[in-house]
Amino acid sequence: MSPMTLAEALAQIDALCPNAFTPAEKTRWLSEADGLVYEEILQTHEGAEQVTFTGYDAAADTAVRLLVPPPYDGLYHLYAEAQMHGVNGEITRCNNAREGWNNAFMTYEAFYNRTHRPLAPNGVLKLC
Repeated sequence: MSPMTLAEALAQIDALCPNAFTPAEKTRWLSEADGLVYEEILQTHEGAEQVTFTGYDAAADTAVRLLVPPPYDGLYHLYAEAQMHGVNGEITRCNNAREGWNNAFMTYEAFYNRTHRPLAPNGVLKLC
């Protein structure tokens, strides 16, 4: 399956956590989530040069595909939910969503590490 689109992610966020935040705010949070995935997971493995990510803004094409494929794409709504609850001062709900985000992120990271070759570390002492 291919990753969900930005429009699908925005719709999922609104369906799972009704809110009054603008699409631009939620798009910025989705961009932050994909930025973390890109920097912390994708860029540390071979083939990363085939993936490009420059972030999404309010004028982003909503047909653009996000980076994380199913079944791991649940991390997007969790990140946005954590941000919404944090802004609203709902600390317990924010912490619960962040815990969910962390678990989803680590699960995707483990999958990616199992299925992609990591980059060779630079400056490592090699013993013969």
